[in-house]
Amino acid sequence: LCGGDELLLTANDEGYPVTWYAPDGAVFTGLTWSRSGVTPAMSGTYLLVQESEAGCYSTPTSVLVEVLEAPVISTLLTGSNEICPETDDAAYFIEPVDDATNYTWSIPSGTTIVSGNNSNNIGLDFNDVVASSGEIYVVASNICGSDQSSPLIITFACENTPCFGDLNNDGIINTADLIILLSVFGCTSECGTPD
Repeated sequence: LCGGDELLLTANDEGYPVTWYAPDGAVFTGLTWSRSGVTPAMSGTYLLVQESEAGCYSTPTSVLVEVLEAPVISTLLTGSNEICPETDDAAYFIEPVDDATNYTWSIPSGTTIVSGNNSNNIGLDFNDVVASSGEIYVVASNICGSDQSSPLIITFACENTPCFGDLNNDGIINTADLIILLSVFGCTSECGTPD
């Protein structure tokens, strides 16, 4: 159920009085209980008890009710907004959104989700990017609705100017850059002992 919906609880008529007990403390006597405008506070286990003519009570029958609200995104996306084209597995993240069951990401053309699809944390490869910029956003949703994050504007910065980590200025951060970095600290190309 979604917040604001109607909850309808119905018991089989076995000829005995029926009492419903709600997790929020509400009590109703009758076969059919209708609660309109439900809220998440009305979620939980509802109990149905029947009383015989002799004053005996049945074993309670339980009904689990979950009331959801549409997700509301209240935080910003986290991740690098300056990317070198051909960067592998760049991480983007949003805090988990209450009641969200799906996360749908919108990513720049030429970008591929390589991990975390339909979660609040994804890894992206920027291998086929041709534009100079793009944007990333996520839609958090459930059966009750959805909300979209503010976009994170991405700039692809290594086309003409080197970016951090691209030590040989070839536009790609890769093993060659690691070898250059290690050589600064005296490591040989085989990464043996320092010189």
